[in-house]
Amino acid sequence: MKLIEQTVTDFCNLVDSKEAVPGGGSVAALSSSLGASLGGMVAKLTITKKKFLALDETIQMEFHKKAETINKIKQELMTLVDKDTEAYQLIMDAYKLPKNTDEELKLRNEKILEGSKVAIKIPFHVAMLSIEALELLEFIVKYGNQSAASDLGVASLMLCSGLEGAILNVKTNLPMLDLEITKQFYANNVSDMLVKAKTIKGNILKIVEEKMK
Repeated sequence: MKLIEQTVTDFCNLVDSKEAVPGGGSVAALSSSLGASLGGMVAKLTITKKKFLALDETIQMEFHKKAETINKIKQELMTLVDKDTEAYQLIMDAYKLPKNTDEELKLRNEKILEGSKVAIKIPFHVAMLSIEALELLEFIVKYGNQSAASDLGVASLMLCSGLEGAILNVKTNLPMLDLEITKQFYANNVSDMLVKAKTIKGNILKIVEEKMK
């Protein structure tokens, strides 16, 4: 059974076990998927309200478009919960390969590198999707149902938490890559994403606080 199909209790118990997977990468992806889900929920609670229907038609169309996109992001993030664990398993399997001869050691190192290249792409993708969802949320919070403002605040926190967790998983895989240019690509991008995410989260929470007064 896929991780994402587990009950909440079963998933938590799987994480809280002596096994290395599922670990932080899958939890980060789940955190972001929950944040995107909350954004989608608020959007659905908004589009039937008189206040929303009184808005300019252009704004309504843009809102619907962004709500649809955040739902797609949620679906993709959910698949990454399992993909992160599957990718890490590749590395674990590679480390278990024999290393008694030069040929075996070469193959083992190649498999570790292959696994690392796959493993770093998943959390990087989680971070990118989380940023995209936060940007959508920044628009949704402006016109979202005021009574659900706190939900959007939680959504931004979950997305930012998922992003930060994903970035940690990118960084932990950096030393295993072979090309310096590739390392710099990931390092520079996650650094920029982190700054941007914190700024957007701050903007969202500021609007949420105003709506809750």
